[in-house]
Amino acid sequence: MAASHRAEKRFCGGIDVGGTKLSCALFTRQGEMLVRRKMRTNPKGGEKAAEQVLRAIGSLEIAAREKGGGLLAVGICVPGIACRKGGLVWAPNIRNWDLFPLGERLRKNSRVPIFLDSDRSAYILGEQWRGAASGARHAVFLAVGTGIGAGILIDGRVCRGSDGIAGAVGWFALQPEFKPEYASMGCFE
Repeated sequence: MAASHRAEKRFCGGIDVGGTKLSCALFTRQGEMLVRRKMRTNPKGGEKAAEQVLRAIGSLEIAAREKGGGLLAVGICVPGIACRKGGLVWAPNIRNWDLFPLGERLRKNSRVPIFLDSDRSAYILGEQWRGAASGARHAVFLAVGTGIGAGILIDGRVCRGSDGIAGAVGWFALQPEFKPEYASMGCFE
């Protein structure tokens, strides 16, 4: 009985790092949200934004203890590309996150397992698990915020594409002629 009681007191954390805001939440293993916090993403980006993510992990650990348990793991999504093997991130809406070693930085400074992914992949996985795409084998989630991205589900699995770039639709070319501003934000965005 004690082992099952302990298992019930394990919580998961989620952190959504965006171009303008960072949201974090504490969840039960069944997906019930217990705590949610939001703050402005540090406009300096780079290390400052990474420090914010570390503080968010720390606040989730505290929230889990306050709920009488511990933090099992934290999933973190970024607005761009998260290289699953090396933990590098490319997020054009966050300054100095051009192949920034976020995964390494977080794993070195956190006591809980970290899972890093693109926001578009996280969004479609969330919808598949508990949302509108529950039970679907094929679905697309279009996120429009500071940037534009599409999470793509094919045959029940996330389509990541070469180098994790599938769904980075903000870069779609909508006009045949290139304009200099496309270099910083993409044509569709």
